[in-house]
Amino acid sequence: MWPAEMERKSSYLMNGTSKVIETGPILRLLGGKKAYERFVLAGISESHNEEYYAVEDQRFLGEEGFGEELSREAGEKEERKTKKPIETTVKEIAKRLGTTGEELRGKDRRWVVAKKRAEAVTLLVRHYSYTVTEVARYMGREQANVRLILSRYAERMTRGNH
Repeated sequence: MWPAEMERKSSYLMNGTSKVIETGPILRLLGGKKAYERFVLAGISESHNEEYYAVEDQRFLGEEGFGEELSREAGEKEERKTKKPIETTVKEIAKRLGTTGEELRGKDRRWVVAKKRAEAVTLLVRHYSYTVTEVARYMGREQANVRLILSRYAERMTRGNH
């Protein structure tokens, strides 16, 4: 059965309308609230699928080519940067952070190391434009873990918890 807590949080299952989500088109597409509920429950039973997290450009979530299409429509010029090998960039970042690439890639979970790792991951993705997939592969982690590192680091910076 659908958990009552989730039902309260789902705009698609609530009576009335949401100020953020226009539920009508999706509910019509799926065949109503009951069909939506079945759709969500079916998805919950699926195992983890890395494909859902693959991103082409950090600003866009969608299939391959989606980001370029949106950029063209917005009139953005396509930039083709030649990036250094990620190993080289990680060594530079590690030196600035007072650590090594091996430590950043390692499994050490102490706060001081985890904080440096989060800074390095954030720099690689946000400043040096490596993809989450590239960073995850190099760091020996799952893409979902790299995304979690990025979001937690951004949250700490927003709160001022450096």
